[in-house]
Amino acid sequence: MTFQGIHNQYAELYILEIDKTQVLTENNDLWLKIFLNVSAFMGSWQAADTSLTLNDARRLIRWLEDLSSPDKEASNHLFFAEPNLSFYHLNTRETGKTIKLDFNLELRPGDAKDKEKYFLTCRLSDAQLAELADDLAYDLQTMLDRASGIRTNNSSRIINDYEFTKSRFVYS
Repeated sequence: MTFQGIHNQYAELYILEIDKTQVLTENNDLWLKIFLNVSAFMGSWQAADTSLTLNDARRLIRWLEDLSSPDKEASNHLFFAEPNLSFYHLNTRETGKTIKLDFNLELRPGDAKDKEKYFLTCRLSDAQLAELADDLAYDLQTMLDRASGIRTNNSSRIINDYEFTKSRFVYS
């Protein structure tokens, strides 16, 4: 999915794969390796890191959906288990909602200066926010479907050593 920023800046965020080298979180959650391609005022860079859990990705989808709906209230910020990426809803105007993506730690440029902030500010319409949520949901489902070792059986899937049942991963 691509966050189109102000003044032709952008950040592309893709889920690459389930990171099989990471242990499950305390909530039996899977870690996802993500890819980031950023072009912003402070520079252009790419990064790939295990920065989101499966539940983090689902929370981001839900946050974007809630933000896109005038009838729902979304939190003004979204943080994850790893502090590499965070989202802020800065304001709402007639021209759209302004959100800020903060890039930290491994999602900053390789030559990042310690005290410098790396971020992207976007002004997005409700339709654009909904499209981002749909894109991420599609990418997440596609990644899960193509993960090696998938077997469909009575609404359960086996993905390598993990069992997916009713929207929850449990180590089997």
